Amino acid sequence: MAQYTRNERQAVIDEKADIDSRLSQLNKYKYRGVFENLSYDEQERLNTQGHFMCAYSAILGARIEAFQLIDTPKARGEPND
Repeated sequence: MAQYTRNERQAVIDEKADIDSRLSQLNKYKYRGVFENLSYDEQERLNTQGHFMCAYSAILGARIEAFQLIDTPKARGEPND
């Protein structure tokens, strides 16, 4: 099982925070009234971008959860007390 340094783990946490912030900004943009004036094709591209950003955030979240599982005594091969 891969071991990650504290800095590597923090980089993933920071990356998730960044993508979540950007996704929030995209969603705010979509509901400001400008979105409806864009062409259908551009609206679809922005929607697709949002879907991929959401999936990327979910993957990063799963990695962060896995970091926590790696830190359990059982995952480290230590006996449970």
